[in-house]
Amino acid sequence: RLMGLREVARPRSCLAAWLDEHGTWARHDTLAGDEYVVRTDIGYDVMQKAARGLDQIAVFYRRFYGTDRRLQRGKTKVALCRTRADFEAIAPNPITQNPGLLAFISSLVRITTEGSRVTREIEFEIYGFDPRDVGRPLESLWPTLWHEASHQYMKLALAGEPAPPWLDEGMASYFEGARVAYDGRVAVGLPLRERLDDLHGMLKGGARPLGELLEQEQGLPGHLYPVAWGLVYHLHHARDAEGRTAMRPVLRGAIEELARGTSGSARGLFETTVLHPLGQDLEAFESEWITAMLALHERESAPAEYARELTRRGEELLAAGELDLAREHFLDARLRAPGQPESALGLSAIALARWEAARKKDDDAADDALRWARRAYDAAAAL
Repeated sequence: RLMGLREVARPRSCLAAWLDEHGTWARHDTLAGDEYVVRTDIGYDVMQKAARGLDQIAVFYRRFYGTDRRLQRGKTKVALCRTRADFEAIAPNPITQNPGLLAFISSLVRITTEGSRVTREIEFEIYGFDPRDVGRPLESLWPTLWHEASHQYMKLALAGEPAPPWLDEGMASYFEGARVAYDGRVAVGLPLRERLDDLHGMLKGGARPLGELLEQEQGLPGHLYPVAWGLVYHLHHARDAEGRTAMRPVLRGAIEELARGTSGSARGLFETTVLHPLGQDLEAFESEWITAMLALHERESAPAEYARELTRRGEELLAAGELDLAREHFLDARLRAPGQPESALGLSAIALARWEAARKKDDDAADDALRWARRAYDAAAAL
C-alpha cells in the first residue's frame, strides 16, 4: 500500500536527518503532488501527509462543487511554516492583527480578452503554520487545510467571483470535519465539536444570530463562524420524518444561483434560494434551526447511543427497501461509533441486496458485502 502511494516507511533517523537539513524556513523542503506543491520546514511526515491529503480532498471538492479544472492556472502553492513568526513574515497580506488566524488562502484572477472571447485563470496560494507553535495540537492542521481548500473550490465553482460569507465560510467550516482516509475516501457529516460547542453556548444564551450573519457581505467576525457552520450543517443534514435530507437541494441551489452570475446581497441570496423554496420567513426558519441545533448537541454528547439510533432507523429503511437512505444512516452511525458491528452488518446487507439485484454479476457489490461482513465480524469479536 505504501509503495502504491509512492512512499515507504522511513526510520526515525531519516526523519531526524531531514530536520537537520530543512529545520528553518530559509531551508524548507518542497513536495509536489498532483494538485498542490507543499513547502514546509515542519517535518517530512507533515509535508507528505499535507500533499497527499490535499490531493485526495481536491478530488472530492471538484465533484462536490462541480468545478472546471481549466479555470485553475498551475498547481496550488502551499506554505506551511514551523512558527507563526515565519507565517507572518512570508504572508502577502497583513495578518498580525488577527492572532487567532491559523491559515488563509490568496487568489489571483487573470482575465484575458481576445475579441469577444473572455478567458479567466485563477492562481491560488495557501499559507499556514504548525498549530503547536500556539499551543494547539498538530491534528488541528488538517481541518485548517480542508477549510482553505474549500474556499479554493468555491471560487473555482464561481469562476473567481466571491460568495457571501454565510455560504463561503459556512461551507469551509463544515468541511473542517471531513475525514480523509489513506485510500482517498472522504467522509463528511460528523460535526466538528469545537464549532458545535461554541454554537450551543450561544443559542443556550438566547441568541438569534442568523440575521446578523446574513447581513455580512465581506468576511465574518470570529463569533459568527460557528453560526455559519451550523447553518450549512443544518441545510446539508436535517432530515424529514421519512429520513430524507430534504433541504440539501436548496444548499446546492444557492451555489448554482451564484454560478449563474446572479448578483445581490447575502441576505437576498438566502431569501431567494433557501427561504422561498421552503415557504418560510426568517423568523420561523431560525426557530426551527435553533431547536435542531440544540437537539444535535444533545445527541452528539452521547455518540454511541446516537449511532444505535441511526442504525435502528437504517434497519427500518432497509426493511422498507430504501437502500440509499439506509446506507446513509449506517454510514452516519459508523462515523460516531465505528466499533459497533450492527452498522457494518447493515452495509453488508445492502451490498448483498444490490449483488442479488444484479443477478449476482456485480463483483464490486459482492466485494463490498464481504468487506462489510468482515468488519462486522471483527467488531463483534472485539466486544
